Parts: sequence; structure tokens; C-alpha cells
Amino acid sequence: MNVLFFCHDDFACNSMGHIAGFAAALQALGHACAVAIPGDDRASAAVLGEKPPFRPAIFADAWERPRELFSNGRPADLLHVWTPREHVRRAVEFCRQHLPDARLVVHLEDNEEHLTSAFVGEDFARLRERSDAELAARLPVHLSHPREYRRFLASAHGVTGITARRADFVPAGIPFVELWPGVDFRRFHPGPPDGDLRASLGIGADERIICYPGSSHFANEAEMRELYEVVFLLNERGTPCRLIRTGHDTPEFVARFDPARLSRFVRHLGFVDRARLPALLRLADVLVQPGRDDAFNRYRLPSKVPEFLASGRPVLLPRANVGLRVGAGREALVLNTGEAAEIAASCERVFDDAALARRLSEGAAAFARRSFDGVVNAWGLARFYRRL
Repeated sequence: MNVLFFCHDDFACNSMGHIAGFAAALQALGHACAVAIPGDDRASAAVLGEKPPFRPAIFADAWERPRELFSNGRPADLLHVWTPREHVRRAVEFCRQHLPDARLVVHLEDNEEHLTSAFVGEDFARLRERSDAELAARLPVHLSHPREYRRFLASAHGVTGITARRADFVPAGIPFVELWPGVDFRRFHPGPPDGDLRASLGIGADERIICYPGSSHFANEAEMRELYEVVFLLNERGTPCRLIRTGHDTPEFVARFDPARLSRFVRHLGFVDRARLPALLRLADVLVQPGRDDAFNRYRLPSKVPEFLASGRPVLLPRANVGLRVGAGREALVLNTGEAAEIAASCERVFDDAALARRLSEGAAAFARRSFDGVVNAWGLARFYRRL
């Protein structure tokens, strides 16, 4: 079948790591895939390599040249839409006018209602009662519309969700399947740390390393602050430790911290090419996904967690999403509160117990192999497509 993916952002976004993996695996299973992004930033496809295994496109290609997206000259049989955010929904609804026979599958990644509510600072139920004019004035199109996103889901032939709990948001009668991503195990795998890379980053021989590849934003700033406090606390307790960061920060987030502490304990590399991430993760003594069981974390699977586990380093997870599925104490350490003191104490356990660190490392890699096999997960997705 011909499958056209719609992504909410460009080819460099975190979601694209999941989409590209599924598209490549589906191609290997004999299906034809194209991936469309908003805008006209085709240049961002360079992050996928010289020759992506699928056709990169933009939204407008879906209705202006639908038969040119696939080598067999047929239009899409199925539209798989990565999140129901408003700019994506509008494009897909327009596309459906031109491809009325195509099946529609919507993928739920984050808790859209929580993100919209957190951004605006108003309860989601109250937002649903606002007029269209009020919502247009207050909501950017990269968030989900309080009413339209639900209508969109109700019109779908099927829904996939990054966790099983996303089924809570699916209208009755719409087929649903949990869809975990695949990991590129050729790149993310256990291995020795690169001593030259460590030295180039100015990390001392006696310093422990926590690595976090990801940006701070309005939805995760509170838990990111906890991660910074962990590093400060460990150093105050006498454990030299450095946090290696990638991604972007808002000025407001950075302004919350003492510049002297940031420069001493945090090595922030900014945005880096994904090809550099595996080596950075293998530097870590522990990989921490901060957070707690709340409306944000309960329904998502942080994109970096599968790669954390695949890297074969000790991993700390909140008691939510993947944290509910790992063997606690064997495949990861599971956090109860997600507060800095608890995370710091868990890091100290790993630092001080070589047998525990080795067990967690081996267990994490085994869990990743079992759970994030891209071919196996794509085969399950293809079976879901056939049901529709």
C-alpha cells in the first residue's frame, strides 16, 4: 500500500525519528512511503542522510502532485497523521477533499489537551467553551484546537498512540493500537565511552556524567529544573558531576540559574546533529529522564528514552509510561516523586554500586531490544493498516 505520513514539524524534529523509522521499515516490508512536512523546508531532509529510503515532501505535494509521491504512480491509500495539531489538521482535511478514498490514521504523541491548556494557562474544559474568535486570538496553530481536534479524531478510521493510555482520548468505536517506536540499533548500542570526546568537552577524570539530549520548553521546564538541581546537589555532597546538555533553552529558563553554577557544572552544546548523540550517551554514567506521574508524563513516551535504554547505560525513569513497563531495579531505576533529592540519591546508588550499574546497563539494552525493534513494531503497524 501507499502510505503518506504528515509530520507536525520539519525533518529535524524529534517526532521525525519515529516517523522515519516506521517509513523505512514499511518500505522494507514492501510498502511505499512518503513523509510530508509543513512549510517548504525541504533542506531539513539533509538530516536523514544522502538518500532517505522514502520520498521527502511538503504538505502541498499531497494534493498538488499526489501521484508523484510514489514510484507506482498511484496516490496514497492511507494518511498517517503525526498529531492532530491545528496546522496539521487543516492540511489533512484539505488533502482528504482530493483523496476521498484514503484511510485516515491519527497518531497521538503528547497529551494535546494538557499542552494547549498549559500554554494558554486556562483549563481545557473552559477553553472548549470559548468562541472561535477568542481561540484564534489566543492559540497558535502548532497546538491542538479544543474542539476541532476531537472532531478530527472522530473522523479517523483508526488511531495510534505512543502509550496505551492514549486510548483515553480516542472516541468510542475508533480502532486504536499502541505504537512504540523503533530504535536504530546500528547507532544506539552499548559500547565504551570515547575518551577523546570526553577530553574535548573538558570533563575531568574524576567527574561523573549525566547526559540529557533535549530542549526545555513550557511543558517540561519544571522537571528540567529538577535535573539541574540534581547536578548542583551531587557536587555539593562531594560527588563531582557534570551535566551534558543538547537542544535549545528559553532565556527565561536560563535566567533561573546562577551563571557561575551553570558554567561550572553544565556543558551545554546547543543543537547538535543526531549523528553525534550515540557517542554522547555512551559517555554517561547515568541517563536521567526527569519527571513524575502527572498529566504531561502519563500519556507520553519521551523520544530519548528508547535511545537511553538502547545505549546500555543505567537509566532513571519516572513512574509513568515506560517506567511502568521496565523491571524496576533490573532494567531501570524507577523514580517515585521525581524530585531532585530522590534523583540525586538514585544516582549515588548507581555511582557507588558497580554491580547495580552493570545489571541496569545490561537490563536496559535487553529491554530496548525486546521493545523497540523497528521491524517488529512496523510489522504490527502494517497489520493495523490492513485492518482498516
